[in-house]
Amino acid sequence: MDDHPWSLTPGQNPAYRPTHRHLPSFCLSGATSDPTSFNDCAHVGRAASDTNVMDHQSPATADDGFSIRFPVGLIHDLSATRSRHDALDVVAHWLPSLLETARSSITVFTPDHRGLEVLTLAGSSAIATGTILPIEGTMVGQACTQAQLWNTPVTKGMGKLDTDKLSAAGLGSCLSAPLVSGGECFGSLNMARSNEDAFSRQDEVLAASLGEVVGSTLRTLRQIESERSAAHTDSLTGLANRRAVLSLLNEQTSTRETGVVILFIDHKGFKAINDAYGHAHGDQMLQVMADRFVTITGEAGTVGRLGGDEFLVVCEKRVDLHEARQLAKRIAHETTTPIRLNSVDVEPRLNVGLAVKVHESTTGKELLAQADRAMYEAKRIGAAVVEVDKDLRLYADLLGAIDRDLDRAMASGEITCHYQPLRNLRTRAIFGCEALIRWDHPQFGLVPPPYIVERAEATDRIHALTMWGLDKVAGDWASFRNMHPEYARHTVAFNLSPRQLGWSDYVDLHMAALERHNLSPSDIVIEVVESGLIEVETTAEKTIRDLAERGVQIALDDFGTGHNVISYFSRFPIHCIKIDKSMVQVMASNPQVRIVVKGLTQIARELGIRALGEGIETAADFDACLSAGMDEGQGYLLGRPMDIDELGRVAVLEAATPPGSTGGFRFGAPSTAPLDAGDDAHRTGHVENL
Repeated sequence: MDDHPWSLTPGQNPAYRPTHRHLPSFCLSGATSDPTSFNDCAHVGRAASDTNVMDHQSPATADDGFSIRFPVGLIHDLSATRSRHDALDVVAHWLPSLLETARSSITVFTPDHRGLEVLTLAGSSAIATGTILPIEGTMVGQACTQAQLWNTPVTKGMGKLDTDKLSAAGLGSCLSAPLVSGGECFGSLNMARSNEDAFSRQDEVLAASLGEVVGSTLRTLRQIESERSAAHTDSLTGLANRRAVLSLLNEQTSTRETGVVILFIDHKGFKAINDAYGHAHGDQMLQVMADRFVTITGEAGTVGRLGGDEFLVVCEKRVDLHEARQLAKRIAHETTTPIRLNSVDVEPRLNVGLAVKVHESTTGKELLAQADRAMYEAKRIGAAVVEVDKDLRLYADLLGAIDRDLDRAMASGEITCHYQPLRNLRTRAIFGCEALIRWDHPQFGLVPPPYIVERAEATDRIHALTMWGLDKVAGDWASFRNMHPEYARHTVAFNLSPRQLGWSDYVDLHMAALERHNLSPSDIVIEVVESGLIEVETTAEKTIRDLAERGVQIALDDFGTGHNVISYFSRFPIHCIKIDKSMVQVMASNPQVRIVVKGLTQIARELGIRALGEGIETAADFDACLSAGMDEGQGYLLGRPMDIDELGRVAVLEAATPPGSTGGFRFGAPSTAPLDAGDDAHRTGHVENL
């Protein structure tokens, strides 16, 4: 025991002084004997001899006859701090003069609580700033772990680390006071003087009281920092959240004229992973991917999570275009190591959009939009990385114009609908049409329909666009049939996505539009993209069934491109399948595809479901559809999309054709409307309808 006097219990060593919890009762104004009231004794006041003090009644016996005064400057400085680091700087500044020490330092627990880090004013301590001490084995470590006050001379038995360091500095006595609050110790205040037994009882009380004041300050600031961090941190991944990373992006673009580099990252097929393995495993994958992004990015920039499976890298360090490309490629390719989810190895697949600020006026929002577009282009063409170039910036400008002008265009009639004929392949007669959205923008010309739908969804205007489209198609079709009674039993197809079908009120809105224009439920056919049915939720599936029960026909568009096409026959009330053009256009040259299509057509026929061939553009396509057993078709060979007036002229022409002929139809017969960019988009299969 004598070799380690600082570890003795009270009464065994007169040099040992525990914390106030073990001190005798003390009296504030001579009225209490409750030692727990020590925490309530601090108060701001004015003394006759010094108006800049904070009086603190001594936590000692009544016989001590002294009080502790903290300088108001110290309390003011502590109150003004906004971080624990700043608070410790304040204490380190005041500590030497407050206790008149030859050397002083502050130790705080390292984040892992396995060591103690020394913080001090330069030149003030015998131990270098930043030194990591073991928790056990030193006087400071004992003070921290036991949350007790230690006052002892520097002796040979004190402990090698303490003895060597302090003796070498010419110090003879030392005092350590724990930084405590709410039963928790945050570290210790450490003071030393050159002579032994120099720290008085009043020094001990002052140090213990200061330890509590500082501990309370650190505890409060930790809570504030935690709340501040939570406001800017993604709770799942620990990365910067959307607000924080976009704030950083805006800061970078506002302070740097050019050269800001960002990467927009999206996980391809993440929803399917969530559905297959559950959200818990999906979250696990996002956490692993986040760690990989941070590791690869390193000090080049900050990684943030925008939401869902979308991440953003903002390069704070200046990188040239070559370095940016290499970083994007590394993120896209080096993060594809399989991740084990529920005993299955799942290989991540990423699309990365790279954007660089090349114009001084480009804002953070605009740069983000460019990277977003590049990412979507990568997804569309199946590439891992796409970089924004001149064409893609023009594309971003177009999307910006869509966002800006969509409402005006719907109200003014600038957006309208065209109608592509659906024909009976054996009689060549028109039996219906498919409605396609068209927008002739004053600046950009014909806007590809997928862009309109994409931006309407992104800006939460898809509901308004859908309702506008439904009312427009119903109104056009009602007027057309009034003018051409011979088309009274013809139908018009209106496209919906699974997301739109997920609206709980869609059935009522649909039926209201029919009633408003005096149409029956069978007059408007609802088309749903077959591959999209994989993502159909319960609400959407119920909507499909409710519509069918009310007499609305359901057609599956792009049929044959999904993963389990046969299951849709039994899962949904289907009236028509539209064989995708990717199969129609190769049947003539690919016997295997022809056999598959013929089998699907035969199954549909036996179930009472019509089969229609899409994308018929040549006589070979036409013949292949007939030989596969299809009775209906659609494509440029049979008629291009046209406005409602042009459709009326075609109707007049075909009505004048003698019965038994081909209904006024001939292969490749052009409409009076010219082929335009919108038609080209439809030809290449990128048109998504309302």
